[in-house]
Amino acid sequence: MDVFISYRRDGGESWAPLIKAELRKRGVLAYLDKHNMKNGSFDEALKANIRNAPNFLLILSKDIFQKREGTDWVREEIIYATKQKKNMICVMVNGYDPNIDLSNEVDEIKAISTYDILSYNDSNNNHLKASIDSILNRMVDEKGHPWKKHAQSTSWYSNHSLTSEDTLWMSANYEVSRNLDIGVLKRMLKEDIFKNKTINYMCFNLYDVENIYKRCDPSLAKEAGYKLNVYGFAHKYEEDDVIDAFGEDHFITDVDDSNRLAKIKDLLLLADLPFFDIIECTLSLKDLDSPDVIVRELADYLNPNGGILYFRELDDDYVDAFPDPNGYIKTLIDFLSLDTGAGNRHLGKQMYRNLVRAGASKTFISNGVVSTANLDTKGRKKVLDAYFSYLIPEFRVLTESHPENDEYKAAYEWLVKNYDEVVGMFLSNEFYFRAGFVSGYGVFYLEEYKEEVENIEDY
Repeated sequence: MDVFISYRRDGGESWAPLIKAELRKRGVLAYLDKHNMKNGSFDEALKANIRNAPNFLLILSKDIFQKREGTDWVREEIIYATKQKKNMICVMVNGYDPNIDLSNEVDEIKAISTYDILSYNDSNNNHLKASIDSILNRMVDEKGHPWKKHAQSTSWYSNHSLTSEDTLWMSANYEVSRNLDIGVLKRMLKEDIFKNKTINYMCFNLYDVENIYKRCDPSLAKEAGYKLNVYGFAHKYEEDDVIDAFGEDHFITDVDDSNRLAKIKDLLLLADLPFFDIIECTLSLKDLDSPDVIVRELADYLNPNGGILYFRELDDDYVDAFPDPNGYIKTLIDFLSLDTGAGNRHLGKQMYRNLVRAGASKTFISNGVVSTANLDTKGRKKVLDAYFSYLIPEFRVLTESHPENDEYKAAYEWLVKNYDEVVGMFLSNEFYFRAGFVSGYGVFYLEEYKEEVENIEDY
């Protein structure tokens, strides 16, 4: 989190979202409290959000220091931020009197009269840019250095304009796995752990906004009596689509494999949530180092009264095909293992142990499979696309970026020459292919809650 924005609702409420939106366009991750909660738990959450942002941006609006009955949350925020030695940035909007007498205030409020107060003006683009630039110039990072825009992710999918060829496997993957995912989701929603009517569902890796409802179908939650709020990590090229679909406080895009766990904390602060009820790791853990450790760390972000970690991973040991007299499928699997960017494609079988070792009180591994059985021609082609279609664009890039690697070159040439025959195999009604998808979940409680679930059925 880069900055905490403090404002008075009866004066600054129209300005705060505008400033936040403009800062976001420039890569600033800002926290803006949009709830009018006034209880102890909110007080602690509010303090945590201030502590986690190096900058405290105060919007000075008309009558901001007029005395209020009861707890004055703006004053509390200012005092706490000052004591935490946060970098104070004061921004004056229309109606604020810069000559206001603060001599009767406590020292933390009095100090505002000594600050260099900025003026925010969005009347035209030049004034707006100057206003935002002034704020950025006064911001610092966590080490107290001048703030710099976060470095973009180094992943291919985050930094390149994807073609339909690149994204084919993404959409096909969700389509062919939909029944498997929905089956597990239905079972998860029947777990007797969701005490509230709202389920906060976090997607650890969202490749395809259009297909999000095929992975975590809100209609199923509604059918079970819940409302599903979806949060998570998206890719930069889909940022506008994500914001349109879910709102700007539901997803973070400046994420790569090296900072995912740290960004979960940022996402919780941004969404003003204490935890998630479900964390979904569809095809995500295979790309990370030490997935067994990651599973344990993810469990810390789940609802302590009972949260679920859902996964769907690959395991090429479970791939089967017949008839395949030329050994095409084995060759394709060998190519997948040759690609260092394909991740751990034997993780599926390990996930049961990873969940148990991470402390899951209950585990479920689905018996469902994804195969070409009982599918029409279109469905068979989708299974092929989901599992193998990324190989040609991937090895094209690998060959171009590693011209000295003869294995990459040979694989690419083989794919160009033989892939049409592979397509023909999949379209044949006599050909059977089973994909290596393994899906399931673990239910996690904090230690003090485990005694409540001792009698839960053991799968």
